[in-house]
Amino acid sequence: MKPVSTPFPRASSSTGRGKSSSPSQTTTGHRRRKLPASWRDFSEGKSRKGRSFFLSLLAAAFAFSFVFYKVASGKVLFYLPALSGERYGVETGRQFNLLYFFSAFCPDCREMTPLLLKDLKGEGNILLIPVNVDGPRFYNAVEQFVSTLSLPSPVLFDEVREGKFVAADRFGVSITPTLVVLSPDGGVCAKLEGGSVLTVRKRLKDCRKEEVNGIGMQSAE
Repeated sequence: MKPVSTPFPRASSSTGRGKSSSPSQTTTGHRRRKLPASWRDFSEGKSRKGRSFFLSLLAAAFAFSFVFYKVASGKVLFYLPALSGERYGVETGRQFNLLYFFSAFCPDCREMTPLLLKDLKGEGNILLIPVNVDGPRFYNAVEQFVSTLSLPSPVLFDEVREGKFVAADRFGVSITPTLVVLSPDGGVCAKLEGGSVLTVRKRLKDCRKEEVNGIGMQSAE
């Protein structure tokens, strides 16, 4: 994932799925804004010598950026705040991204998460990205859940923008746990709900075959 420098305050407005703090209401519901692009300004030198130096520096910077983005950067699908306080962009172009939607108050999540982590152990070219749907309002509960079950970090908080969850509504997630498998090009290869998340190894095998055979996948746009 691609980190950005915008800090995210832990104590923010409520973004939990339920209308009350009742655990039974936090695993259902819907709703979750866009980061502005950041720009860097360069000032031009006043003298001919200064201008020449500036242009040389700019050309070198452009060449470096071209190589970097050509080699290492994919398309960022969306940005979300993390449990750690930073924001991260979910990026395509490198590996299979496994978006694991969970709730700290979901018994099935607590039961299946260790089994899922065990199943994925040894799988190459994947990145498991935990996405919590409870929101930072339940920060302490989420932190305890994550530490108890040893979920990989960063753990992201889904958030509401224009009345919709940024990630959950984008992929039609309505229950937890749900595992959305994205191919390196950002297409949706599989969506596994409930107990079916434990079939992920088979689905990854199928996804890799589809990728090799050039079969088109549903766009994540």
